[in-house]
Amino acid sequence: MNLLKETEDYCISRFAELDPARYIYHNLIHTKEVVEACKILARNEELNQEDTELVMMAAWFHDIGYTQDYMHHEEVSKKIATEFLSSRDLDPDRIGIICGCIEATRIPQTPGNKLEEVLCDADMYHLTFTNFCERTVLLRLERNMFLKEQVSMLDFLKESVNFLKTPYFTDYAKKMWTDLKTANLEEVNKKILHRKAENEMLKSGLDYPGLVSELKDENKSLKKKLSRRPVYTRGVDTMFRTTSRKQINLSAIADNKSNILITMNTLIISVVITLFVRRYQDYPQLIIPVLILVLACLGSLVAAILSTRPIILKGEFKEEDLRKRGVNLLFFGNFYHTAFSEYEKAVKEMMGEEETVYSMMIMDQYSQGKVLAKKFKLLRTAYDIFMYGFILFILIFTLVMIIYRNPS
Repeated sequence: MNLLKETEDYCISRFAELDPARYIYHNLIHTKEVVEACKILARNEELNQEDTELVMMAAWFHDIGYTQDYMHHEEVSKKIATEFLSSRDLDPDRIGIICGCIEATRIPQTPGNKLEEVLCDADMYHLTFTNFCERTVLLRLERNMFLKEQVSMLDFLKESVNFLKTPYFTDYAKKMWTDLKTANLEEVNKKILHRKAENEMLKSGLDYPGLVSELKDENKSLKKKLSRRPVYTRGVDTMFRTTSRKQINLSAIADNKSNILITMNTLIISVVITLFVRRYQDYPQLIIPVLILVLACLGSLVAAILSTRPIILKGEFKEEDLRKRGVNLLFFGNFYHTAFSEYEKAVKEMMGEEETVYSMMIMDQYSQGKVLAKKFKLLRTAYDIFMYGFILFILIFTLVMIIYRNPS
């Protein structure tokens, strides 16, 4: 087992010990998002394999300090990382690089090299998520629990504005993530204006039905919503990979069997027709069994071709389909007519919500299963037609030979 995998397993086990009712923001979900963002940035910033592994280890450790000290988690994270990596005999210089990356994520961020820039940007990847406002409310609730603060929603939204103004450092993040972050900044500013209007109404003694109770129930509803949010494990990812591989293999098997039938039936039809047309005058009594054989092979051939014939979809999707999660962005047939900018935007929105990503993967598996079922049904039909048609041909052929050998 390599050190990166050991680091991943260790951090997952540490996060698994946390109380999910209290750690509603700084948890395994957030850490996994940062790790995935590091992979994206490392690839696009062209980091070598060693640097990629170092920054990913730093990503796994960067928030592990929350398990012991909420206020000074960076120091604790560096300590835990150093103890763990030293026990695995990692070079002290590399441990220093990892600890430097963790330290750079301290607000305000102060990256001093490329690896630190990558981790800092990955830690701010959530600023691009379409559900940023909901996620930032979870951060407020978590802080209120641990730090015994009572920060109002309006004040917290103002803090979020300053947070959203944090610059990205890597070229890829500046190019691909800045616009998404700016959109969230505009959304937060709208919410601030809305909150100010509500506060003014309350101060003036005005109210409208449901406003006060809605504000009181806000924390409760968010906690309830979070409690339903699944925390996916590595085993889930393995399940999806294994299932997908099996379905691809089964599809290849079905196509191979179809090709065998297509080749065999085409050859039989060609040979039978060629020979029988030449010898029809000599054996006119064989017209019925020959016709049965040709029709059976033709029916089997058509069913085999239908099982391998590709289905062409419209190749585009609507915004309404995305909202209802009624489109599979992982299948080319749903987007090949869509402009790249629209497809990229849709995929990034999907990537911003882990549950949506898994829903899309489930939809992809289900769609593959439906296509696979259709393939095998048609393939079975093709084999049935060939088998029963050939049996009938042999019986009729035998009967004809018996009759014409013994005409009396």
